[in-house]
Amino acid sequence: MPYYYPAWSFGGPPRVAYDLSVELGRRGHSVSCFTTNALDFRSNFQPTQKEYTINKVKVNYFRNTLRWDKVFISPGIVGAGRERTREFDVIHLHEYRSFQNAVVAHYARRKRTPYVVQPHGSMVTWTNDPLKLIFDVTIGHSILKNADKLIALNEVESDHFRALNLSDKTM
Repeated sequence: MPYYYPAWSFGGPPRVAYDLSVELGRRGHSVSCFTTNALDFRSNFQPTQKEYTINKVKVNYFRNTLRWDKVFISPGIVGAGRERTREFDVIHLHEYRSFQNAVVAHYARRKRTPYVVQPHGSMVTWTNDPLKLIFDVTIGHSILKNADKLIALNEVESDHFRALNLSDKTM
């Protein structure tokens, strides 16, 4: 996830990820979150430790080394993805087009760790944005195709999955 607690300025996705993680932790599951140190659209915060436990959720904040708009590049997640992906029973990727999801999905496939993708409305299949098109063709469609399940926020997102012939994976 590119952003998580306390990055509430990004709206619903970090709130959903946070609430879901806290509830799973409350129910006794071991939950970890990999995210960036994005605080809002303009600034990062500086974590003082490698891992935090916030309401029973282990949160690892990776430093953004490059950011523009809502694109965050955090190279530290590469090593963590490579080393820790096998620890998890299932991985839940929030949003769609992110460096973090590309890295974690890659290692999840290599280590045969099942993952689900919940785009939260970020997967528009009819975009003219050249960067989004490049992501979709080079990485994005593979992330979706190799996912074990896809969580549709609404009927529009279900239509996007159907347009990509992925409706059999949709929840």
